[in-house]
Amino acid sequence: MALAPNPHLHFDYADLPRWARFWKKGRRGIRTYYYLWQFAACLKAWRVTRRIRFDLAHHVTFVNSYVFSFLGLLPLPFVWGPLGSNPKLPTALASSQRVVLRDRLRYVWQQFLRVADPLFWLCTYRARLIIGIDASIGRQLPIAVLGKRKFVVHTAIGVEGELAEAQPPPQATGLAIRVLSIGQMIPIKGFHLALRAFAALLQKESEARLEIVGDGPERQALQRLATRLGIAESVKFVGWLPREQALSTFGHADIFLFPSCEGAGMVILEAMAHGLPVVCLDFGGPGEMVTSECGFAVEVGDTETTVAALGAALVTLAKDPSLRLRMAKAARRRVEEYSWAARRKVIGQWYAKALSTGRSMRSRVEQG
Repeated sequence: MALAPNPHLHFDYADLPRWARFWKKGRRGIRTYYYLWQFAACLKAWRVTRRIRFDLAHHVTFVNSYVFSFLGLLPLPFVWGPLGSNPKLPTALASSQRVVLRDRLRYVWQQFLRVADPLFWLCTYRARLIIGIDASIGRQLPIAVLGKRKFVVHTAIGVEGELAEAQPPPQATGLAIRVLSIGQMIPIKGFHLALRAFAALLQKESEARLEIVGDGPERQALQRLATRLGIAESVKFVGWLPREQALSTFGHADIFLFPSCEGAGMVILEAMAHGLPVVCLDFGGPGEMVTSECGFAVEVGDTETTVAALGAALVTLAKDPSLRLRMAKAARRRVEEYSWAARRKVIGQWYAKALSTGRSMRSRVEQG
């Protein structure tokens, strides 16, 4: 605002009192804080609406599909979302039974919060338009009951202009295939699947190399798995890198491998923006973003079948430089749909639809 003043843009900040937020440090307590913050935001917004007549409100959420929006408590038509949460982890793809148990507890708890909170039902009823990051959000209660006709799908993530304009990496000719994977080393990211799929590639391309950028609680277990698979010499665990350095690794890769089961997947867009063909699962966010023109989104089955499909996709790309080039170009075109510049048009369509819904409702009331 200091660099580019805009007389039509105004900010009103809301927060809890200091004594009610001193315990919020990093990830600890962030969701409890967010729930309580809704009431502070509601009070602030109510005061603002006493001064200004608004036509429409939009809650750009915590990308959280199990906490209500304070806008449901105000006499304003509103757009809600994008809402999202990670889908249920497929049992067959989990690295252990403990991982499955923790994921099921997380999933059931989120389901309970949605169904048990009357404020969530109120918001679902009152929202003019509800946006979910994937189709599974629309199948959850109470959205499946009260919001089915006003639900649309759109991602909550996007790429900045400089990424959308990034230059694709040079295509290797006669060199070892370079496979890249980036992410936090936690169970949902599926790095154990990446290692097994890469092992299948090595059987066909013995000079191939896999570079994994990231860190987390699963790192030592993954390193042990690489040793058991006999691929440790071909896998490089880089560790955590600052964002700029992490982005630079795309320029040294031929293929991006990301068998995650998450609901979003920002790194997928970053890889496509850098002109990398993507190999991922046809599941959650990655399955929505990667098409057959820009990569391989393989069907989820049991572990053996899924790993075989991931490995086969890697082999196909490794053996066909022209296919990699075509997919690289298609990935660049595809990612333009997810640029923040393009998002303005989409958001305008949301608002027009929400306002037209209100006019049609008033018309039916007047005719009745």
